[in-house]
Amino acid sequence: MAKRKLNKEDIFVATDSLLADVGYEGFHFKPLAEKLNVGRSTIYEYYSSKDDLLIAYMHHIMNQFMEDHEKIDQTTSVKRQMKELIYLFIKHDRILMAIDLTPHVEKNGSEQVQHVLQQLWSYHHLIFQRIKNLVAEGRKTGEIRTDLPVSLIEMMLFQSISLNKARSQEALEEWAAAIYELLFNGIKKNES
Repeated sequence: MAKRKLNKEDIFVATDSLLADVGYEGFHFKPLAEKLNVGRSTIYEYYSSKDDLLIAYMHHIMNQFMEDHEKIDQTTSVKRQMKELIYLFIKHDRILMAIDLTPHVEKNGSEQVQHVLQQLWSYHHLIFQRIKNLVAEGRKTGEIRTDLPVSLIEMMLFQSISLNKARSQEALEEWAAAIYELLFNGIKKNES
């Protein structure tokens, strides 16, 4: 097979597609190389093992999310910040797949793999803490109901990332807006 130059983004896009199709257990360099139309040795020039590639992929998607997350204007209302956070969860829903991969990768991880996994979990906790802080602030300002358990509100927001699986033809923005509307206004018919 003719050798061609790859960039890491090409590898990550193909990795994402292959993981969605076959999961961790079915993920190997041979089908990835076929998807990229290169020889396996070309992938080995970039990553020494399946786990090294998957850790780099997981780190890449979490960093993309964190970069967007840092752009949320923290001076806006709690509801506005939550709306933007829900949008980011839908936009970056592959984070869920990355989290699901961690138990597989952890078993065999080198020191570097363990370091990256620790960083990923610290991002995970940072996002959850952000949600907790927003909920507390929203309750204080009256933007969020105080008669519901705090942990339920936090988990509903945090788990909104998994709702993208149900999206069919809706645009990303439309889907995120619908989730926000459902979370903040419920399913009760508007009585206008």
